[in-house]
Amino acid sequence: MLSNQKTHLVKFSFSEKMLEVGVTNKEIGGEAKEKIGIEYSGDVHNIGFNAQYFNEILDIVRTPKINLHMNTQISACLIYPVYEKEEEKISEDLFLLMPLRILEM
Repeated sequence: MLSNQKTHLVKFSFSEKMLEVGVTNKEIGGEAKEKIGIEYSGDVHNIGFNAQYFNEILDIVRTPKINLHMNTQISACLIYPVYEKEEEKISEDLFLLMPLRILEM
């Protein structure tokens, strides 16, 4: 994993119909960014998460789409799986993930 070994910080930058996910590791001099098309409309929103915790949630959810509900860069993020059909829903899953502070962007 390229992210910082202590914080596992991954930066999420939400903008109109686009998510840019990025990591920087100054210790080894590495950086990576990926842009993903998403359903989002609103102001640019930057937030950081621990990549290990985020991946653990994605491993549990196992749906192709998720909804993220966020207010600020420092408030909890709610993560819901998106089921294409109501009969696919097997539980009322809800995950809470606290963000990490982003010191530089």
